[in-house]
Amino acid sequence: MLEIIILVGLAVGLIALFIMVAAGGFQKGGGGPANVIFGATQDLLTHDQKKAIEVVVKKQAGETEEEQTSGESEK
Repeated sequence: MLEIIILVGLAVGLIALFIMVAAGGFQKGGGGPANVIFGATQDLLTHDQKKAIEVVVKKQAGETEEEQTSGESEK
């Protein structure tokens, strides 16, 4: 009976360790479920939505659009 309890405990521990490693639990500053959620939602977006997100991210990063610097629009 004690052997079964020990084996079950080890199995639960190994499963928890696997989930922690798969979620990026040993990395500092990031990883984990946020990356999985971002990747899953990124596949559901349309091309226009992805382009809009890209523009907003570049604007927040301080980058300027090419058409603003050259005066020409991309078409």
